[in-house]
Amino acid sequence: MKMISLRLTDEMHERLRWAAYTQRRSQHAIVMELLEEYLAKVKPPVIGTDGSVEADG
Repeated sequence: MKMISLRLTDEMHERLRWAAYTQRRSQHAIVMELLEEYLAKVKPPVIGTDGSVEADG
């Protein structure tokens, strides 16, 4: 598992903090859910054995 550092504006952090509090969830859980939803729509390119990159439409 990898770790990243995330910079949020004060307003975004307060909204995330409030969402976590009201949903009785961790901020981490909320961020992970949002990332999973977004990344489910993203298809990474396929790298061929010859090193060529094929973008999947």
